[in-house]
Amino acid sequence: MSVKKRKPYKDRVDSKEFVKAWVESKTVYEVARKLNINPQSAQQRGKKYMEKGIKLKNLPYGGMGKGNGPRININELNDLIRNTAV
Repeated sequence: MSVKKRKPYKDRVDSKEFVKAWVESKTVYEVARKLNINPQSAQQRGKKYMEKGIKLKNLPYGGMGKGNGPRININELNDLIRNTAV
C-alpha cells in the first residue's frame, strides 16, 4: 500500500489570483485547494484583505471531505452545554 504524497504548498500566490479563487469558491478549503496553499493561510489572507477594505464575501471554512461537512446548530449546542450536569 503506497501513501499518496501531496504537492508542496506554493510559495507565493498573486493577489489577483487569490481574489479570483476566493470569488469563485464556496469554502476557504476550496480556495486553498485551487491555489495549492495551506487552508489556514487562505483564511488569514482573506480576513486580512477584508480588514483592508477588499469586499470579499465571507466563506465558511469547509472541510477536507466532500461538501462542507455537517451543519452545526450553535444554539442547540450551547443549550446542550448549559443543560449538561458536571
